[in-house]
Amino acid sequence: MTDDRSRTDAGRLLKPLRKSLVLFVFASMAAAGTVEISSGHEPSPAIMAIIIDDLGHRYLDGLRAVQLPGQVTCSVLPKTPFGRKLAIRANELGKQVMLHLPLAAEFGEELEAGGISLDTGQQAMQRIVADDLDWLPFVAGVNNHRGSLLTRHPGHMRWLMGILASRDLFFVDSRTTPHTVAIQLAREQAVSATERDIFLDHELNEDAIRQALAQAIDMALQKGSVVVIAHPHPLTMEILEEVIPALPLQGIRLSSVPEVIRYRERHRSARRQTLAEAARELAGRDAYIQSANP
Repeated sequence: MTDDRSRTDAGRLLKPLRKSLVLFVFASMAAAGTVEISSGHEPSPAIMAIIIDDLGHRYLDGLRAVQLPGQVTCSVLPKTPFGRKLAIRANELGKQVMLHLPLAAEFGEELEAGGISLDTGQQAMQRIVADDLDWLPFVAGVNNHRGSLLTRHPGHMRWLMGILASRDLFFVDSRTTPHTVAIQLAREQAVSATERDIFLDHELNEDAIRQALAQAIDMALQKGSVVVIAHPHPLTMEILEEVIPALPLQGIRLSSVPEVIRYRERHRSARRQTLAEAARELAGRDAYIQSANP
């Protein structure tokens, strides 16, 4: 009878403490930006980074991409006929330039010039990537071209991230495979990194591209940021020329990739801190309950 009464008393004590813990976690998450609470103020615009991949082979298509309005990021394939010229023009227009580094694909597609295969050793990789980076001016970061095979291999990704860390370059995982380990290895090497969320023109027709854009806008509004990858196809450029100027009306601001990385890292850190605080609070309250009910 005494044990039953003790358990009942502990339950009465536990219920309000658990309720206050839930309120504590909710408030902490709101402060960290992981829960939206209406305050009557205009929310900050969500941010979208758009990367145009595969630049360098076709000059006029590439030039149209470079001349898109706003902070579109231009990712250039190494050793291409017009890559350097497009990078210089992009820089003149205030666009950020990335190296679109070819990495070995799972299904055996031919590796393009300046690329890394599964057979490439560490020293050879350092030499190839250094040559690519020295060839392309104004490089601020790197993302993978293909790479569904190589981004699965921790050794190669560790070597690559070491090179990027030594040059203070950021990395975007194009996510050509769900089995990629690139972001994990980037974080281990303290490389600023994020991943692609949406391929805009995976299907090259107008309805599919507009649907992918709508999905990207929804993701940005829900999560605060989105990273989009597109290609310099005339149809894609036509739609982006139309849509980019209208993004602010949707509550979206075009941003650079580093800004998205900083935004995501802040929220990732805030979530970790919130969970740690909640765990400490729970442990303290459980200890109090146990001491009150020996």
